[in-house]
Amino acid sequence: LSSAELRALQTAIDRVAVVDTPWSAAFISWLAREAGLQAAEFAFSEAHADYAGAAWAATRREQAGEPTPYALRACDLTRTAPRVGDLVCQARGSEAELDTFAKLGEALAQRDAGGGALPMHCDVVTQVDAQGFDAIGGNVLQSVTLRRLDFAPGTRRLDPSYLPAGCVASAPGCVDRHMSRQPWSLLLQWR
Repeated sequence: LSSAELRALQTAIDRVAVVDTPWSAAFISWLAREAGLQAAEFAFSEAHADYAGAAWAATRREQAGEPTPYALRACDLTRTAPRVGDLVCQARGSEAELDTFAKLGEALAQRDAGGGALPMHCDVVTQVDAQGFDAIGGNVLQSVTLRRLDFAPGTRRLDPSYLPAGCVASAPGCVDRHMSRQPWSLLLQWR
């Protein structure tokens, strides 16, 4: 093999080994493209943070009274009820301390201003009822998963027990959320 071919092979091997680029974001981008969205409406990417950051920026412009063609708005999952098709997102890995809408939004804004990588994960909401919602995500333990996320009693908002600060897992009254106990804080809502 030539040196260029060896470099290309090494790059391919490195990409396969890296878990920072979840295939779930590429799938969501594919869904958006199949739905007919254009580049001004959706930031097609292999990283959830790219389209989440674009939604965050579009929401800030919208709040300032400026028009935006972007198809998603960023909402606080603890204050906004999800709808079928919306995306529920969280920071992951070493960024899991970004466990509120404000903290994650600040990180997305800094990233948009030239910051580095921001590991995230988003699931697609597939069903909503009075008690909670179902969401499907890819690249969860190298597979596609369906998870059930409950609403806080009497509301249409995520139960705070999913959040790391929501309750201590062993405390009385704290529901064991298993793998769903993540910093779910960002709702990307279709306009």
